[in-house]
Amino acid sequence: MGKHRFALAVALAVVTVASVAGQKAGAPSAPPLPVRYEELTAPDFVRAVARSGSTCVIPLGILEKHGPHLPLGTDLIDCREVSLRAAAEEYTVVFPPYFVGQIFEAKHQPGTIAYSTGMMFDLLQQTCDELARNGLKKIILVNGHGGNGAFLHFFCQAQLTGPKDYAVYLFDPSDDPSMDAALKKLRKTTVDGHAGEEETSVMLFNRPDLVHLDRAGEQSGADLNRQAGLKHAYTGIWWYARQPNHYRGDGKVGNKEMGQVIADIESLVTDPNIHAVVIATTPETHFELASKALENGKHVFVEKPMVLNAEDGRKLVDLAARKKKIIMVGHILEYHPGFIKMKELIDSGELGDVFYLYSTRVNLGVVREHENALWSFAPHDISIALMLLGEEPIRVVATGQSYLREGIEDVVFTTIHFPRKKMAHLHVSWLDPHKIRKVTVVGSRKMAVLDDMESAEKLRVYDKGVDFKEGFVDYQQSISLRSGDIHIPLV
Repeated sequence: MGKHRFALAVALAVVTVASVAGQKAGAPSAPPLPVRYEELTAPDFVRAVARSGSTCVIPLGILEKHGPHLPLGTDLIDCREVSLRAAAEEYTVVFPPYFVGQIFEAKHQPGTIAYSTGMMFDLLQQTCDELARNGLKKIILVNGHGGNGAFLHFFCQAQLTGPKDYAVYLFDPSDDPSMDAALKKLRKTTVDGHAGEEETSVMLFNRPDLVHLDRAGEQSGADLNRQAGLKHAYTGIWWYARQPNHYRGDGKVGNKEMGQVIADIESLVTDPNIHAVVIATTPETHFELASKALENGKHVFVEKPMVLNAEDGRKLVDLAARKKKIIMVGHILEYHPGFIKMKELIDSGELGDVFYLYSTRVNLGVVREHENALWSFAPHDISIALMLLGEEPIRVVATGQSYLREGIEDVVFTTIHFPRKKMAHLHVSWLDPHKIRKVTVVGSRKMAVLDDMESAEKLRVYDKGVDFKEGFVDYQQSISLRSGDIHIPLV
């Protein structure tokens, strides 16, 4: 539930804009108003209706078992917390935690409060009627309980049975790719869904005092899937058949860090006490997250690849310049002691004039879903080529092929041309029998090879080259191949 706080704030803005657009700009700001319904005085309530554009959020949860370690009101606590955070961004009235909903599948569990179907429907309907009678004509249902899904969709549809002077909206957000990517980095379990890793993490962020992490392993949250043989049929006991302990996942691995990402990821880029952020999510989310951080005045370190197209890259660079902030890409090899030494060898002239370099970065896996091998692997090698040669390219040719998934190249060969006939050739692939991380620099006097797969002696300098003898007319006779010592610098 917490992962959709920012989307809820946007929804609130859309719902309220028509009513507040007519308010005069520059009018004196009113005294602070509570967003919690129960904290408003009667006169303040009238002001709150006007300020919210007649909008109210009802956070719906339930009272039910949440494994052996979370409170019965977990859904109520988390859902209202999300609603309050959204209301802090776009003012609205937030109704008290609403615990009447569908929970028949857990009636046998201690502490469950399960009302009849008639009461469920009638109470929510009358609540909406009363809110509308008090001037709150736009009612947003924010659901924090999975078992309410079908009931709330039906309730919204049932509003069409007769005329009403108010509207009911069910907040129904889509998945956020940036959030999913961030969670993928943190997730330790594969089965989750009720009192498991994510829900426990959110409670550790919202109300750590109510979490008994030491009890999370007292019962099993494994998926027993005991109706696996029942095809094409729905039955009300499906949840119990899979999760007899009313617990899905493993709450033991919950942690506050994941909870903060789920419940309040946007605050990381809006918090004035945070001056810089590190973005280490999947590449397709980099542009959105980096943009938000820069817009909010944060320095940004973003993992490679920075983005997945040149246009987005230029936008981020321009945005950082306008905001006078640093955006830095994770070209970590530029800080590798071996490459720093190799750069010293080049700058000192020990290798002579650099003719060309080539790199090989291949392995079997990891196969990427959104970016090809060039975007995934080659940023390292491109940054090293630019660092070592110290010049900007004048021409680039890249050829690749996709074998595993159409449109996502698994192997790419790239040739980068520089001034004065210098070249860099890059071979990258995740479809190769070898794991190789090697860069070779060929100079007029010596040659250097850095093999990053070596545990020691990573850098070797070869006193090899071609010398030309004077006084010979025949070209072949004038050439002398030299093969001298191999030097292994300490790096």
